[in-house]
Amino acid sequence: MPQFTYDESGVYFYYFLAVVLGLVLTPTSYKWLTNWDPPFGKSNQCKCSECYSKHKDRVREQRRRTRGKRYIKFFAGIAGWALLGFLVYQIQITDADKPDIFDPFEILGIERGLDAKAIKKVYRKLSLIWHPDKVAEDQKEEANDKFATISKAYKTLTDDEYRENWENFGNPDGRQAQSLGIALPAWIVDSHNSPYVLAVYGILFGVLLPVIVGRWWYGTRNFTKDMILTKSMGIIFKRLDETNDKHDLIKAVAHAKEFQPPYVTVPKDDLEIEILGGFLDKIE
Repeated sequence: MPQFTYDESGVYFYYFLAVVLGLVLTPTSYKWLTNWDPPFGKSNQCKCSECYSKHKDRVREQRRRTRGKRYIKFFAGIAGWALLGFLVYQIQITDADKPDIFDPFEILGIERGLDAKAIKKVYRKLSLIWHPDKVAEDQKEEANDKFATISKAYKTLTDDEYRENWENFGNPDGRQAQSLGIALPAWIVDSHNSPYVLAVYGILFGVLLPVIVGRWWYGTRNFTKDMILTKSMGIIFKRLDETNDKHDLIKAVAHAKEFQPPYVTVPKDDLEIEILGGFLDKIE
């Protein structure tokens, strides 16, 4: 049965947070930087100087209206990158818990390739040093553990069955219980902290996630796949049929919600709407 161990040092948890934070910060920062000065001149867009001037005015007005949100995003991005830097620093200074690997050569302090006679010589020398009967009374407990490890290492290198188990399973005693590490610090699963952990999960998945998904859904359903307001499409479909001519088409488009507040963002748009209204009056 597998045994689960938690990240006592916290370094693997830092790795996990750093990766997740990097996956979020990299695309959002790139999008924020590339949208700082929106490009002008799409394939279906007029590229004259007047339209370019309107484009710059519209961008300037949009920045003015969204200044507060942009400041929040900017400082949130700075805080996110600072947190990512702190996590990388913690990873650098924190020693990871390395698994105990049984290496008989390292235990006996010998090189690979020695014959059985040389291995036995080293083993006897170490036995004289770490045998429990050869040490002081206050060192007997340490000597017992050390002598048992030395004996196990010697037997691994000289006994065929033990050596085969070590080479196949990494342990002379054969297959061991599987141990699985979880990149979570032990304090997260501590019973004393469970109310706080549940509260954080509740806020994240019970409040923030529905709010974010809801805002995204209500925002996207206001537009068609061609990024036209659904209300405008409804007006156009109600006003147009196969009997309409080009004059009716201009009237329908003029009633689109894109030409009404808050979508009209710059004075030049208002002026052009007035000109279009006068043109429609002449048509009528």
